[in-house]
Amino acid sequence: MTTIIASSSGTPLVASVSDRNRGKVEDADLKLREEEKEEQLKVRKEVESLEDFPVGVLENVLGRLSIRSILRLRATSRVWKAIVEDVQLPTFAPWCIVSFPGPIERTPLMYDLAEKMWHYWSLPLFRTHEIVSCAESFLLLEDYELERAIITNPFSDGPLQEIPKIVSEEPSCEGSEPVVALGIYHNAGRVSALLVDKRMSPPSFKIIKHDPVWTEGYNGTLEVTEADKFVVYDSKTNEWESGYEFNPRLFLLCGHPVMHNGRLYYLKGGDNLRGEDTIYQLVVYDLALKKSNVVQSSMPGRFRFVFLFENRGRLMLFGALWASRNLDGAYPVQGEYPSVCVWLLEEETMNWIEVQRMPEDLLWEFVVTIFPYEACCAASGDYLCLLDKKQRSHLLMCNLKEKTWSIIPLGDSVGKHGLVDLVMFQPRINALDGGKRRYNQWSSSQKGSNSRSIEEHQSFGCEDYKLQL
Repeated sequence: MTTIIASSSGTPLVASVSDRNRGKVEDADLKLREEEKEEQLKVRKEVESLEDFPVGVLENVLGRLSIRSILRLRATSRVWKAIVEDVQLPTFAPWCIVSFPGPIERTPLMYDLAEKMWHYWSLPLFRTHEIVSCAESFLLLEDYELERAIITNPFSDGPLQEIPKIVSEEPSCEGSEPVVALGIYHNAGRVSALLVDKRMSPPSFKIIKHDPVWTEGYNGTLEVTEADKFVVYDSKTNEWESGYEFNPRLFLLCGHPVMHNGRLYYLKGGDNLRGEDTIYQLVVYDLALKKSNVVQSSMPGRFRFVFLFENRGRLMLFGALWASRNLDGAYPVQGEYPSVCVWLLEEETMNWIEVQRMPEDLLWEFVVTIFPYEACCAASGDYLCLLDKKQRSHLLMCNLKEKTWSIIPLGDSVGKHGLVDLVMFQPRINALDGGKRRYNQWSSSQKGSNSRSIEEHQSFGCEDYKLQL
C-alpha cells in the first residue's frame, strides 16, 4: 500500500507504509534515550544524597531489617541493589529447608527462624533443580533431565560454579558413558555433600560423593549404612578426583563428613549392642595424603543416634545417650530412657565435654519415640535441627548460643509426601565478596539491569504455608 503526497513544487512523492513506520521507530528510540538520561540523572542525585551517609550508619540501619525487608529494598532500584549487595550485613538466623527427593516436582518448605513462619520456597530455579546439599549460604542443586549440577547462592544473579559431570567407570549397554547423579537418595540420605573451605578467600568448595555399601541391618535386612570409596570435586581446579577411600568406613547414619581445618572428620560404626545402641569412633581424613587415622578420643558412651557437626570452628556431637554408661553390652534397666545432649571436643585433651542437655519434657514428647534409622539432622550457625523422617509432624530445634530447645510443628501435609530430606541454609546476599565495594562504586554499578523481576525479589520466591494441624 502506498500513499501519494504532493510536494511544494507540485511533483508527486510516493511514501510507503514502511517509511512511515521507520519514522515512528526513530521517534520511539529518541524518547527512550531521553528517558534513560532522566533515569541516569535521578540515579546520580540519589547516589550523591546517599554519599552523605557514613558507612557505619547505613549498615546499622540495614542491620535492623529482616532478610525479607532487605530483599524488597534491593528490588526498588539499581542503586539500592548495589548498596544492599555491597555493605556488611549482619548474620541472619538460618532457614530450615525440608525438601522432597524424587522425580516429581515438589516445592521445598522453608522455616524462617527470625519470623517463626513456614513458607513455600517457590523459586523458579527449584522448578527444574533439586536440592542435593547445603553448606552455609550455598546450595548444591542438580537438574536430572539435563544432567547438570551447580553451586549457587539463591540471592545472586546466577550460578557461582557449574559442576562437571562424573562419568561412571562401568561400561554402558548402549556403548555410551553413563553419567553419575549427585543427588541419589537412599535410606541414609544423599550420596553427595557440599563442603566449604573457609581458609580460602573467597572460599573454595568441595563435593564429597561416596559409594554406599549394602550391609545387614539390625533386623537382618540389607540397608545402606556405610560408605567406603568416594570421589572429590575441587572448585579450584573444577575437576573430580578419584582414588579416595574411607578406611575405616564412614557410618552414614551419623551424617556426612565435616570439613574442619582443611581435613575431613567422620564417625565410624562400632560394635552394635542389642541392635540399637552403638559405640562410635572419630576418624580424621587427610585429603592431600589420602590417608585416614582414628582419633584417640573417648566417646561419651552408647548412642541411640548421634551426629557430628561443626560450630564456630569446633567439632561437636549431638545425640541420644543412654544414661547408663556401661560399655560391656548390658542393656539399660527397664524404664531408663536416653538423655539428649550436645558435646564439644576439647582438642587439648581430646575429650568430649557435655555443654548442653535437653529438658525432660521435650525428651518424652519427641526423642523417646524416634527410631535411630529415621533421624535426620542438620546444623548451621548456632542452630541445630532434628527431623523424624517417619513421624514428620514436627522439628526439634536447638539454639546452641542461648542453650534453648523448642519444637516446631510441620503440619499433616508433609506426611503425604514420600521421601523427605532436611538441610539448613544461611541466608546471606554478599556471601562471597563480603561487601568489599563501597559508595564510590555505586554509580558505576548502574550499568545493566537486575536479571530478576521486582515481583520475585519482593517475595524472594516464598509463599505462605498454612499448617494443617
